[in-house]
Amino acid sequence: MAEVTWNAAADNNEPILDYTAEYDRTTAAAAPSAVWHEGAVVDADVRSAVIPLRPWSNYTFRVSARNRLGVGGASRPTAAVCATPPAKPYRNPAGVCSNLTGDSQLNIIWQV
Repeated sequence: MAEVTWNAAADNNEPILDYTAEYDRTTAAAAPSAVWHEGAVVDADVRSAVIPLRPWSNYTFRVSARNRLGVGGASRPTAAVCATPPAKPYRNPAGVCSNLTGDSQLNIIWQV
């Protein structure tokens, strides 16, 4: 889990209704994708959000505020990248089967 915190945004003469914390997730070997996903929406009086993380990924975060007129521009993404470690599987795969499809090709399949 990551706890993202921020300072209050300027309301520009219209009260803020809520904040949206977003994240960009990439695998450890990939470059940032710049595809933002909604992590949490919190009330205007809240200044933090907890976002669940997946293993073997790099995360950056940003926050935007919404008022009656719409959503403001998002903050700059976090400069620091949150890197999560790899995780061991909970159990061995089930239904493992192999199929020899040629002299030098073996396909191995299993149930997710």
